[in-house]
Amino acid sequence: MTMPDSLTFVSVLAVVFFAVAVAAFYFAFFLLAKYRQALAVDREQAEKIKDLALGMDNAFDTIFITDETGEFVYVNKAFKKNTGFAGSEVVGQKSESVNLWGGMDPVIFYEKLADEAVENGPVFSGIFKNKKKNGDEYIAETKIVKISGSRPLLFVAVERDITESYELDKAKASFVSLAAHQLRTPLSIIRWHTDLLRGGSYGEISNKQRNVIEKIEATNNRLADTISLMLNISRLEMRNVRVKSELIDIESFVREVVGAYKNSANERGIMLKVQVNQSLEKLATDKGLLRLIMENLLENAIKYTPSKGLVSVGVVRDDENKCVTLQVKDTGCGIPDVEKDKIFSKGFRASNAMAVSVNGTGLGLYLVKHILELLGGEIDFYSAVGQGTVIEVRLPCVIENNERAQISADLHEH
Repeated sequence: MTMPDSLTFVSVLAVVFFAVAVAAFYFAFFLLAKYRQALAVDREQAEKIKDLALGMDNAFDTIFITDETGEFVYVNKAFKKNTGFAGSEVVGQKSESVNLWGGMDPVIFYEKLADEAVENGPVFSGIFKNKKKNGDEYIAETKIVKISGSRPLLFVAVERDITESYELDKAKASFVSLAAHQLRTPLSIIRWHTDLLRGGSYGEISNKQRNVIEKIEATNNRLADTISLMLNISRLEMRNVRVKSELIDIESFVREVVGAYKNSANERGIMLKVQVNQSLEKLATDKGLLRLIMENLLENAIKYTPSKGLVSVGVVRDDENKCVTLQVKDTGCGIPDVEKDKIFSKGFRASNAMAVSVNGTGLGLYLVKHILELLGGEIDFYSAVGQGTVIEVRLPCVIENNERAQISADLHEH
């Protein structure tokens, strides 16, 4: 190799070495910047957690903070008192860990829960079965709040032991269910005998006797309806309801349900109208539960609408909100403003409604709201005294959303 060739080789080698050195410098600078950025995020998260902790440490309820992976980053002082686990045993662990007070369900359950909390924020609530460090199991009502704007995403959960009240409610619901089932047998016997009387099996009957039989039948039917309503509420409160999704032709289904109430409306001199958007596709939902919703809304509308009034049912597809909207509108007595916040409460009946109809349980809308929670739907209303009420139900209109409703139902059962 000649001297010029040697110089050329050394020059190329020097250039390559310099280029590698520059690349290494920039890569090191990039790593340092990323480290500082991560450190800043960690410090920001730590400060955020510290600020949140100030108001949580003295609370009586169990409060904890997790990141979006379900890892605990903070627990309050009440956590140890209520669960038996110290903060040092929990922080850094995952919520589905079988060694903690959770972990009583399959990992997939907690993954679904995380998805629900992320997608349905800012607040998600549910009832879960947990266990204390000593092995005692308990029922917990938990509310999970997503901290908006936090990076990484943080969730604050507040847990309260409701075992005693839960077991009491379960016992009450079980008693109601048993009593309702026991009442069904004598009601069936009464119905059977009135059918025989009406048909002349016990001899001819006069018009006066026929009127009495009709009153007995009407009373018997009202009591049977009340018992069915009580049983449905009992099943919901005992979380003994599972969503069974199927594709239904919403137009024909709505017309079928509304058609069953035409005679009832005609007898009261009420016009019953139905309008369904022709472009509606099949809806994936629970057919039986949707029927219960419609029946309760229609019964209420007809019951509280005076003669010559109007009850209209409309169904449209809302593409913007990816849902189907079912609307039941009446020209009835309406709901006073001061009582509107109680409309979905158990046993509530508006003061002016009781003047229109003595019969009523105040359970219909309570049942409807609970069913919609299982179906992943929503309910809203508009009402004015003397003008009527509009009840608006929104149901997810795509199968994927309905599958999320099944997840929600599973979560509520826990």
